Amino acid sequence: MAHLIVEQQNMFLPHIPKQYPFGAATTAFHHPSPPSALFASHNHNLPARSVAAQSNKRRLERDDEDEENGYGYDDEDGGRQDRRRRASPADAMDRSPTPERPRKAPPKRLRMAAASAAKDKDEHKQAEPEQDVGVLLARLPPQSLLPILTSLIQARPELKPVVLALIPRPTLEMATQALADAARKLRDAYPYSQAPTLSFASTSFGFGSGFAQPQRAPQIRDEYVLSRLRTPIADFVSTALSYLSYFSYAHPQSLAVHTPTLSPFEVYTYLAALTSHIFAQPPLAVNAVSAEIQMRLVEEWKAWVERIDQYVNKEGRMFEARLVQNWIDQLDSFAAQSQFPLGQQMKHVRDTWVARAGWLVQRNAIMSDL
Repeated sequence: MAHLIVEQQNMFLPHIPKQYPFGAATTAFHHPSPPSALFASHNHNLPARSVAAQSNKRRLERDDEDEENGYGYDDEDGGRQDRRRRASPADAMDRSPTPERPRKAPPKRLRMAAASAAKDKDEHKQAEPEQDVGVLLARLPPQSLLPILTSLIQARPELKPVVLALIPRPTLEMATQALADAARKLRDAYPYSQAPTLSFASTSFGFGSGFAQPQRAPQIRDEYVLSRLRTPIADFVSTALSYLSYFSYAHPQSLAVHTPTLSPFEVYTYLAALTSHIFAQPPLAVNAVSAEIQMRLVEEWKAWVERIDQYVNKEGRMFEARLVQNWIDQLDSFAAQSQFPLGQQMKHVRDTWVARAGWLVQRNAIMSDL
């Protein structure tokens, strides 16, 4: 009991500093530990693997900041490294990616560029017209479709073969009618309406057709006449060559899409119609047109003669006598236009045909020369 009373009394006594030797009395104070000591003591209590992961994570974050700020350099392999990493290989190994490294988002400038591109795409999609082109074209008058299609082909020349493949093959009647219209416009364009008026014995070429000799118009300067005829001549030549591709033996590759075979009658009818329309023009127009089309036209005539030779002499086929007689009569009329270079070429075509197939109508080369 007395022991307990003594302890209670000691609790209320003042604190007396502890006495040290040499007469120095020192009071014990508690000095706080520095931050490094706290982290060190804390790290000693954590597992070593967790401490290393936290340290690597802080290094990677600092490296990413350096790469974004441009503090790195490009190595030989194209990668980007910090100059400070080259000091220690062991340090570089510590900085290798770990599974704990989070996936980094793309830089801000790339995100802004992607957002801008997506915005432009949305605006372009909204700007596309919603009209149905087929409905609009169906309501247009037929004469307004040609300028639209022509402008489209001029703007996109690569579409021309596609459009040609979609155009149905014209009939023989359609082609000859187009030639007749172009020839009439050419004659009507002659100055002062002084072009000769010509009459045809028949409009179905190949069956006894013929044409009268043109009358010479009053003297007019050729330069002025040609200036008036330049556009109609170009239209006539363009029309003739455009339809000639559908009735050609000289260039069969142009027929692969439209028709596999052509009859000699169809080819002859178109060639005879074209040649007749040329010779029916005034002399100045005949020479002007022949200069543009003579070489191709004579080539087609020679190819037709070769086809007749193969058809009759090699394949053993026959034609009606009346049809063959009309052919040779028309060739004779073309050969008679010897005042024109085209007429001289047609004389050679006629002679070749007589030498190859003249026996069909009891004609030979000697009779053709008479």
